[in-house]
Amino acid sequence: METLTWEGVALATGPGGDAEAAVRQAYREAGLAEPERVAVLASTAAGALAAAWLTGGDELRRTLQASEAETVSALVADPAFQALVGFGDPGRSVRDAVRTRPWERARAAAYAELGAAGWAALWDDTGGRLWPTVDRLVREIRREIAGLGGESVRLVTLDAVLGQHDAPWLSAFDGSHDGDASGGPAASGGDGRGGPVGAG
Repeated sequence: METLTWEGVALATGPGGDAEAAVRQAYREAGLAEPERVAVLASTAAGALAAAWLTGGDELRRTLQASEAETVSALVADPAFQALVGFGDPGRSVRDAVRTRPWERARAAAYAELGAAGWAALWDDTGGRLWPTVDRLVREIRREIAGLGGESVRLVTLDAVLGQHDAPWLSAFDGSHDGDASGGPAASGGDGRGGPVGAG
């Protein structure tokens, strides 16, 4: 059996765990009502295009419909995509509630316990080792997405929860490996690759 490490999770490209269950758990832990529907799409690009369609204006939708890019035209014609856009208004973003504020609380608690020097040492041994590689990967993914649908589509990815690409932060708060980014994601539940809202 493969032993997962945070580095492996951060750079994984295959399917993760139960994405819908992870999304619903993230909403509950943020004190939010669970979403009525959870849509699981085939790829990060598909998710970005769908988010752009749902949150963009008519001009952006016309641009996507007229796109000659095979990936875009195939997505727009996909029955699953058509069902998704039929959901209507997606509502406000909950990124701050399900990702940013929990991270801020966890970091503040760790900082209060460890102090400035202790927190810096923990980050250097965990997230600091993973972040440069993960950040480069995320920027490359966003650049490729922009190539599919333009800058408007790339911009919607800035509001995404990065799923397994949040592994640098998750590794810092996983007490199972005593400050080692090579340790496994035991504290995250499941296989670690879905993240709170998997984007990969």
